[in-house]
Amino acid sequence: MELLWQIVGFGAMVTIIASFQIKDSKRFVITQAVAQTLFVIHYFMIGSPSGAIQNLIAVIRAMMLMSNNKYLTSKAAKYAVMAAFLLSPLLVYESVWDLLPGVAMLINTYYVWSMNSKMMRLSQAAIVSPLWIAYNLINLSLPGVFTELFNATSSVVFLVRMKKERQNSVKGDEK
Repeated sequence: MELLWQIVGFGAMVTIIASFQIKDSKRFVITQAVAQTLFVIHYFMIGSPSGAIQNLIAVIRAMMLMSNNKYLTSKAAKYAVMAAFLLSPLLVYESVWDLLPGVAMLINTYYVWSMNSKMMRLSQAAIVSPLWIAYNLINLSLPGVFTELFNATSSVVFLVRMKKERQNSVKGDEK
């Protein structure tokens, strides 16, 4: 049965990777929510409830950010979601490792809500993915590890590409 839940996790991973090819923001968020729902199932079934809860809250966060409701996209809503990410691991606390995804998602939410693509990618590569990778290694979630390696690598590639584009535009301005 363990193999089945790892396969569900790999399905989530493939869905996350595929989502990065989607240009339309609404379809991107929906595809990410589908992947996070698969991760909820994956983490729950491998006995990692903290990861499951974080992904469930991430689905709710995505729906809030997609809404046109000013209350659901307000700063107060952002801080409520951040508090949910931080406090929810305490509901299923078994070890200090259960806190890692909560901290990762708290940081991720702060930058996702800002819609600053550079800071989102920088925080993903430097903090969010490393915390999730540690959690996934401890909980033996190979799909989780591979997904975060992809996320971190993709973020670094984005940052390098942006830096080169900026340097090229400065060189072009000097001519």
